[in-house]
Amino acid sequence: MKPLSLFSIIVLMLCSVQCAGQQVTPQKPNGLKKFNKAKYSELNEKNSLKYTENDTIYEIKEESSYFLELKRSVSNRFIKYYSYHKSNLSLREEGQSFSEMPIGIRKVYDEKGTMIKEINYDENYSFSVTDLITKLKREKQIDLNEEKYIVLRHLEKGKPYYFIRYPFNKISFKYLKIDGSSGEIIFDKFLYHSE
Repeated sequence: MKPLSLFSIIVLMLCSVQCAGQQVTPQKPNGLKKFNKAKYSELNEKNSLKYTENDTIYEIKEESSYFLELKRSVSNRFIKYYSYHKSNLSLREEGQSFSEMPIGIRKVYDEKGTMIKEINYDENYSFSVTDLITKLKREKQIDLNEEKYIVLRHLEKGKPYYFIRYPFNKISFKYLKIDGSSGEIIFDKFLYHSE
């Protein structure tokens, strides 16, 4: 009988992990992503760096206890973020946002790389941000990927809503409230600046 190759052992391990997917077990250390401090040695005196590479905007910031890495396509407002422990450069947190609004799954890790928290920001929103972008572009000719639009989420009495605000002209703002489950527009109205 032939000895098992390293590839065969990895395949067997992956199969056994997949089969045990229904069991609740602590997450193993991620061990995959570490902050590349050497790559970002050019952090300026403000402890930040911003550059564009292959249609992706990167922003790196050094905070008091962690490094923060933001990645965004030049064509939309979806941002992937990663923060890293300063002590060992291991992944501390990862997630995604749209217009500074958390979306998707946020994962938090300890310094050993073990996942200690997971939050699903989309849990109550069956009408997704992508659905919202498509609907407003089609029905209202509003492109939420433009910076002028402020998009927020909020639960009212357990019911999910999106709120959109944008300047309509020099004296007024337009406000939209959209059901986060069905996508129905609840209100669409003007509010004026008070002098």
